Amino acid sequence: MSFNHAARPSAGLIRAAAWSAYGSGIASIFGIAFLLAFFVLGAPTGRLNDIAVIVQYSMMLPIPFGLFQILRPYHPNLSLAALLIGIPGMLAVVILQILLVTDILPFANQIVPVVLAFLLVLVWFIVNGFSGRTSEKLPGSMLLHVLAGLYIGYPFWAFSVGRRLRSY
Repeated sequence: MSFNHAARPSAGLIRAAAWSAYGSGIASIFGIAFLLAFFVLGAPTGRLNDIAVIVQYSMMLPIPFGLFQILRPYHPNLSLAALLIGIPGMLAVVILQILLVTDILPFANQIVPVVLAFLLVLVWFIVNGFSGRTSEKLPGSMLLHVLAGLYIGYPFWAFSVGRRLRSY
């Protein structure tokens, strides 16, 4: 597959990715709060966290395409690999969470596949962290990329990336 490395990224796609980063960052704040309430208070907020994850990951879907467009001139193969890992991982998380929330798939049957999907997304964060750091197009802290992939740092990553994409 050959790409025109000199092509300017689509302004509309970059703008959509930026606003998706902001929206998914907000959704993740709610998700993290519901998850903490679930573990700390024993509150029945686990399902609310699952719903927030569906919203967050659905809203994240434009981000890999935007980052691919920006990082492709610097790391063509790595950015393509990230795209091809991130999108299926995100889609799998959304589908598996929907199946869980709608009681089609019980938690015991859902947990292993969703953890594997989350791991794919974590790999996407790490690959983009490396590509973005070496090109200076994304936050320089690899720790931030890892924490974003582990969920707890996602709001910080999302707002940082959204700001960078808006200024692109």
